[in-house]
Amino acid sequence: MPIILVTFAYFLGFAGFLSFVNFLLSYYYDNNENYYIFIVSAVIMFSIGIGLILSFKDNIIKLSPSTNLISIVVIWFFMPIVLMIPISKILDISMISSYFEAVSMLTTTGYTSIEQGTSLSKSLILWYSTLQWYGGFLTIFFAVSVINFYQHINLNSAPNNHVSDVKNIKLYHIIKTISYTYLSLTLICIIVLLALGMSFYESVVITLSTISTGGFLPNTLLISDNLILTVLSVFMIFGMINLYYIKELKLSDFLNILIHKYVLFMYALFIIINVLDNQYYISIIDKIARNLFLYISIITTTGFEMKNINNNIPTIVIITLVFIGGFYGSTSGGIKIDRLIEMMKIASRELSLLIRPNLVFSEKHERDNKIASLYWAYFFTYILAFVIIALVLSLNEITFEQSLIVAAATITNSGNIILNNLDSNLLISFDDKYKLFLSFSMILGRLEILALIGCIMSINRK
Repeated sequence: MPIILVTFAYFLGFAGFLSFVNFLLSYYYDNNENYYIFIVSAVIMFSIGIGLILSFKDNIIKLSPSTNLISIVVIWFFMPIVLMIPISKILDISMISSYFEAVSMLTTTGYTSIEQGTSLSKSLILWYSTLQWYGGFLTIFFAVSVINFYQHINLNSAPNNHVSDVKNIKLYHIIKTISYTYLSLTLICIIVLLALGMSFYESVVITLSTISTGGFLPNTLLISDNLILTVLSVFMIFGMINLYYIKELKLSDFLNILIHKYVLFMYALFIIINVLDNQYYISIIDKIARNLFLYISIITTTGFEMKNINNNIPTIVIITLVFIGGFYGSTSGGIKIDRLIEMMKIASRELSLLIRPNLVFSEKHERDNKIASLYWAYFFTYILAFVIIALVLSLNEITFEQSLIVAAATITNSGNIILNNLDSNLLISFDDKYKLFLSFSMILGRLEILALIGCIMSINRK
């Protein structure tokens, strides 16, 4: 299918550009020869991308929604093969381990199987952060493709009040809008961190991880400034909101979000966490700023785990929050708040029908029921996938509790924040076949079963 290869070529070309940028930064920051690997990688990516485009230039056609969806699914599996080249050469690890590392960063999961305490070069840390940022953009593009596909089959996949009338807007316009928003948030965050006294290197690394809700940070980067933690919390929230919705956001809409029932529940939970916090040796302001940072890191599935910030939030609360995740069309993981709200709506209507069987709903309600029914199917499939991942991991001579925690971190793409209570070198003990399985599981979590259902529907229709 040439169109898949052409689409892959364009994304590969963009990855090559990012590799070249990383080469320039690593040339400045590293004193060794690691930076040459990135220019070689950039050349390889550009060469393959241009070669594919030239080979299939006569077959470049406008992507249909179904073909576009299948193309992006294929890209998620094959893109890490090229992106892992610098990782494999710098760390001198196996191809499967390198693939695992690349997938973890590209899916914004952000955990690593590299031994705790290993000193990573600045060039590799930059590359990891770049992959997270690139993965965040790819995630948003994929989400829009899913919306476009389901609209094409007469299902309005965009939840009400969260995506502004995308039905009548062309796909390229949405991509253009969210790309500008994504890039703008990145630049603003870097500038703000620079103004707060962080170095350019630290500002870039932490910004790329924050905007993408990736969560990977080097062990040497410890942040204790409350203002910086608050700024990062704000930008993580931007990362969990639908980026097209941010562009269309009005003051009245923003106020509606602040008083939404779900948000009120989050406020209450945050207050409870602060009350139960037993860190009596720090001030109230420090406690609130640090708990806020960790709390938002959890609900956005960013997964930051600062070694200098104590995490007293129970594991079961963390797992519950990361399974909920952020909003659809954002870089966050999880099931997504929008879907859960739609699922609750249909559950409420079904309950009303049981009590009052003669109730008649409008055509819009019937259409919403179809969407919510699809979300319920997605929900149970998502939970089933989580259980299967946990069962397979339990065969790797780890406890079932550990396998549940790793499975949760994998399927929700939340990473280190969940693994904090486990042995830091647990992932190192996994052999290559389990790393490969985890890699596919992370991609499954990022693709979302709902999209895979769409691919199957598309193939069946053809």
